[in-house]
Amino acid sequence: MDKGRSAPDPNVLLDQLCDVLVSLGVPLTRATAHAPALHPQFRWVMRVWQPGATVEEIRRKHGIESTSTFHGNTVEYVSSTGQSLNFRPGDSFAERFPVLLDLWKEGITHYVMLPLKSTQASLGAASWATNAEGGFLPSHVQLFQEIADAFSFVFEFKCLRGEFNDILATYVGYDPAHRILAGTVQRGDVCRARAAIMLTDLRSFGKLSDTLPETHVVELLNEYFDCIVPFVHSEGGEVLKYIGDGVLAVFDESRQASPCQAAYEAARSALAALSARNAAQHSDAPQLHIGIALHYGEVAYGNIGSENRLDFTTIGRDVNIASRLERFCRTLQQPMLMTHEFAVRVAGPIVEIGRFRFRGFRQEETVFGLAAAAANPSPLS
Repeated sequence: MDKGRSAPDPNVLLDQLCDVLVSLGVPLTRATAHAPALHPQFRWVMRVWQPGATVEEIRRKHGIESTSTFHGNTVEYVSSTGQSLNFRPGDSFAERFPVLLDLWKEGITHYVMLPLKSTQASLGAASWATNAEGGFLPSHVQLFQEIADAFSFVFEFKCLRGEFNDILATYVGYDPAHRILAGTVQRGDVCRARAAIMLTDLRSFGKLSDTLPETHVVELLNEYFDCIVPFVHSEGGEVLKYIGDGVLAVFDESRQASPCQAAYEAARSALAALSARNAAQHSDAPQLHIGIALHYGEVAYGNIGSENRLDFTTIGRDVNIASRLERFCRTLQQPMLMTHEFAVRVAGPIVEIGRFRFRGFRQEETVFGLAAAAANPSPLS
């Protein structure tokens, strides 16, 4: 309740607690902490401590409750019943839990699992195991029971803090999530940055929405985003917005030495991934084609909206230029277009397409595209 509250995350909390227990003479060989998670990709998190090793974090995907890995396991029993377990090899009741039979084979001589109380609907659990001859002393088991409530309280707090970060990052992006949790929450709090701007759009989305069931459209959208977003992240970019069937991403100059090159590589990888996706489909399956606009300039992003309904979004002249450029992808039958400000900052097979006036802007912009695509325009479909 004192030092534990300063631990940066649940893994460090478990590690430090186990170190203290060992220093008190408890012969710990293995400890685990299990908790349900609020995350789009996984449902439960298992943390495993062993002497001299970094705490291992194992994330269990959604649906784990219906599998043999979870069903009939010690965690399911303790978290659903709120009852503790206290077993040694040879205990007949322990034979119903396959994980314990594996631990006996590894030399574990005593296993204790206690429920972790929670303010949420689901309970978690923590286990303590030893390979010491004779197992734990009664005083050791009593110690586990006496610290359970205090550990539960701090452990849940650390888990919730991590969930806040994960959920917020999932919906608004990593950098906006960091800024919001750091205190950027007032309407009008806006920061400015020089960045490469990447804007994508899915071709013929209206037709797909009109002819396909909504569930199929959602599946296609997810496939499409999966061909783009991972490459934005791998190149150090930040997805700030899904605009219907579009992706708005930025590559901040303050965090990258070559933001335009990073955006260029992400765009090329996205086009290659989408091409591979289309090639793998059946002949009658919908083909997905996109346009990608790349521009370099200044963006302003932060809290914009009404008093009690804000959006962490981005605005600015250069974002509008990227939006106007993207519309030319279809007109010029090009999968990817770049402004002069962007093109002069990248190394790659690009060619000048021409000079065009963007709607709402007085000056003409020189537009560039991929050399191969310029020679072989993509279909308008």
